[in-house]
Amino acid sequence: MAKFCKGNKAAKGGARQNAGRPPAPKTVLARLALAELDEEAEKSIQFLVNARDNPEIPWGIRVEAARDLINRRFGKPRQAHDVRVGRTLEELIMHSWGDKDETSK
Repeated sequence: MAKFCKGNKAAKGGARQNAGRPPAPKTVLARLALAELDEEAEKSIQFLVNARDNPEIPWGIRVEAARDLINRRFGKPRQAHDVRVGRTLEELIMHSWGDKDETSK
């Protein structure tokens, strides 16, 4: 718990308006850059929509544009990973119990 001296005014009242550290210039610039990127992202999405809906563009490119739009909206689907070390759970349990006959199959 913080200790306050006898003449410390900080113990009374709340935070003042505009109190604290001002935002760093790089933070302000980063926010502006993100706003510009949002505009560019909208243009890119509109480009994909136009490519998907244009019948003059080859079918494979249209499918790829549709897939990119779906991945943009819902995220990429999870990929299953098959990890097998060599023994099954049953083999590990039997080995830990000391039954050597079951694991030597």
